[in-house]
Amino acid sequence: MKNGDNNNDLPEPAILAQEAIGELEADLAELLGILKDLGDEVSV
Repeated sequence: MKNGDNNNDLPEPAILAQEAIGELEADLAELLGILKDLGDEVSV
């Protein structure tokens, strides 16, 4: 299969970006929670 053969199966770039941002925000929240548990405060 060549690159681009199944581009029609992919969501719109904006949807992919929104999903990535949501995942990154969840990961950041988890990391901030870990730092808080360790006693370190971080401002974002």
